[in-house]
Amino acid sequence: MLAATLMTTWAGPGIAEDQMEIVTRKFGEAMALGQVCGTLKANTAMMTLYTIGLGYTLDDEMKARIAVNFGKSLAVIDGRSEADACVVGEMLYGKKGTNAPGLLIAE
Repeated sequence: MLAATLMTTWAGPGIAEDQMEIVTRKFGEAMALGQVCGTLKANTAMMTLYTIGLGYTLDDEMKARIAVNFGKSLAVIDGRSEADACVVGEMLYGKKGTNAPGLLIAE
């Protein structure tokens, strides 16, 4: 299932990956799902709020990490239907998403 493939677990610092990697992976996943699903789009205002709230700056390093994770997520989604991407996008990143609420909004 696409959701199981993309769904992530929040790990403690230093356990599996750093917090920056978790954040940039979630942003990349949400952006990829929004690109494939014609009814959802990335909510850049919410991404900015998450970024500031966590004390990060959207600098070149963070943008590069998001881009890498966006590409990885597109590869996972490749071959799946738009409908699947929409369902998973809403479930994980929609208004009441379980991964990061509000990263995707209706287009």
